[in-house]
Amino acid sequence: MSVAFGAKCSNVATMRRFGLPEGSIPNGFGIPFYFYDEFMKYNEFYDDVQTMINNPDFISDLETRIDTVSYTHLTLPTN
Repeated sequence: MSVAFGAKCSNVATMRRFGLPEGSIPNGFGIPFYFYDEFMKYNEFYDDVQTMINNPDFISDLETRIDTVSYTHLTLPTN
């Protein structure tokens, strides 16, 4: 397993070599954890995630989760 990409990405990449029928393993790409982590820190999204995890409504109500993580709530810096 690659530490840079994590277990899921590494497992999917390995499974693509098994010779399974076309379409069995989805096409895709991986983002190294370092860049994900830098993005999350730069945009202060870890605080947002922690707030969601601590919100009982977010945990128990699907509509709250959908509303909270919708793209309309994401504000990225313009600089």
